Amino acid sequence: MLKTEANAWRAIEHRKLDVNSDHPQGQAVTIGMLVSRYLETELPELRHSTANGYRSYLNHQIKPRWGDYPISKVKALRRGAVVEGA
Repeated sequence: MLKTEANAWRAIEHRKLDVNSDHPQGQAVTIGMLVSRYLETELPELRHSTANGYRSYLNHQIKPRWGDYPISKVKALRRGAVVEGA
């Protein structure tokens, strides 16, 4: 657990550098790139049935719709905003 907000921001910046290290400067990181990285690095750690479900959803729902969308344009919504239609 991170004890201060400053430590949390440092951890976020470090993670952003790690995620972006595979991509040349100036190339926008997209949802598709993030999904591909997840499929390669995180998915193998899951149970087979869980991984199959996630892989199917990511490849058939998320990547076709959002794959080319830049991560930099993703905005957080207030909790419940989608449910409320806001």
